[in-house]
Amino acid sequence: MNLFSTAKRFITSLEFKDQSVQGSHSVHRALYRLTWNDRTNDWYDQCENYAFCGPNTRCEMSRSPICVCLDGFVPKSPADWNFSDWSDGCIRRTPLECSDKVGFLKYTGMKLPDTSSSSYDKSISLNECEGLCLKNCSCTAYANLDVRNGGSGCLIWFGDLIDLRKSTGDGQDLYVRMNATELGGQQIAVKRLSKSSGQGLDEFKNEVMLIAKLQHRNLVKLLGCCVHEDERMLIYEYMPNKSLDFFFLTEVLIYLCIFCYKSDLLIGLTWMTNCSDQTRRKLLDWSKRINIIGGIARGLLYLHQDSRLRIIHRDIKPSNILVDEELNPKISDFGLARMFGGDQTEAKTNRVVGTYGYMSPEYASNGHFSVKSDAFSFGVLVLEIVSGKKNRGYHHLDPNLNLLGHKYH
Repeated sequence: MNLFSTAKRFITSLEFKDQSVQGSHSVHRALYRLTWNDRTNDWYDQCENYAFCGPNTRCEMSRSPICVCLDGFVPKSPADWNFSDWSDGCIRRTPLECSDKVGFLKYTGMKLPDTSSSSYDKSISLNECEGLCLKNCSCTAYANLDVRNGGSGCLIWFGDLIDLRKSTGDGQDLYVRMNATELGGQQIAVKRLSKSSGQGLDEFKNEVMLIAKLQHRNLVKLLGCCVHEDERMLIYEYMPNKSLDFFFLTEVLIYLCIFCYKSDLLIGLTWMTNCSDQTRRKLLDWSKRINIIGGIARGLLYLHQDSRLRIIHRDIKPSNILVDEELNPKISDFGLARMFGGDQTEAKTNRVVGTYGYMSPEYASNGHFSVKSDAFSFGVLVLEIVSGKKNRGYHHLDPNLNLLGHKYH
């Protein structure tokens, strides 16, 4: 290779020892190799050949070699790949899961894949397009149908991605479905408070300070927070199984012996329960329910007795109990929590906050709260976990009775 340079430019010439190899190179930030076509007497890039690199690859003229597997994929025929035969393309390193443990990897500036195995919807947004892809286990990628005016419409692909290449122009964004284990970085959950949430700056700071000081396996872990003008966000560890209210089911009577937390004691309790949805029923069998109830009890016991500070949560309910990958419960949302001194056992407030249906009677009517207030809320939660029904909105023979009233009578 010969190189001639001045202060402002470089001039490069390249000569192959094998004179049968013909090509043209253009040097401007990136290196592109073009091949001479004897039939057309013109230069062309190999990425213009349909599916030149095989399925699940991207072709980039600025790379060497020009064919590369998509992230999370490996060559289907490694021996052929090493000899620059890319026709078999690539396959996934691990099979794609049909679950919520997936995400999308964004590729920018792409010429989109062949659309022979795709479908489209002109009326939905990109966010709705992602949701549509997640609902279909055969969906492997999605993109905007129209990139004009900020993008609109939805285009989703099924099966292998064929003829994907890096665009020489602006290109489009493509979102390729991946298993969560194949995505780099840490998954997080962001709690963004709306202006109408009713939680002020004091409650927000209270939640941050409390969770930062508390460390227990049955309490959600706070990773960070953000306050900017009216925007307030909390960054938690990611809980893939959402919250407990996701699992509430109906039908089929079963007897169960569980353990219930009440006044710092674990006592035996026998009750009747219902379940219907077969998928969720398999996820939340009785051993898992016992584990969840015990985990919540341990978390509350830590807050009330074993931590450096005595904490009254004041809003124990299913949506505030998050569930991790192994169905272990984590108490969350400490915006309404109150700290007690070492000798303090109860307090009174003129501002009753929380969720009706889970409040103890003395708190709802007079504003008195204590450890017993959380114990009452926990008792309602136990009934819901066992019965598979929510306390609020439950109607049986007497429509005036909620779940708690029905069990009492």
